[in-house]
Amino acid sequence: MDTIFPTTLATLFTAIFDRNHLLELARQFKATERMRDIHPADMLRSLVESALGDEKRTISSARRRFGRIAGFSPEEKAFYERFNRGLVRLTDHMLRTAVETCPASSRILLARLLDHAGLADMLAIKN
Repeated sequence: MDTIFPTTLATLFTAIFDRNHLLELARQFKATERMRDIHPADMLRSLVESALGDEKRTISSARRRFGRIAGFSPEEKAFYERFNRGLVRLTDHMLRTAVETCPASSRILLARLLDHAGLADMLAIKN
């Protein structure tokens, strides 16, 4: 992944998603039972970056990306336990929120980006 890309993505992610709001949503969607050091904002960002990066998309690559973002590498079990239905609901909610705020003219570009990343989202091409 280009070294400038994570910086740009971090800036955009921070501008769009408030950490405290994400934490509250994570609790609401039961994406986390206890926080410890793994914040849902860092978790989501690591998933997005690993999905768009050059590495093979695996939980291990997301965990390595999380380590770069948060400045520490969590234990495998602690990181893997974050993958639950609540995280799926939270991720879906955040993607829908981002797409809904995107102008219709930009949704086609977003659809191409998501398609390139191997992600499918019909909302991105909705008029």
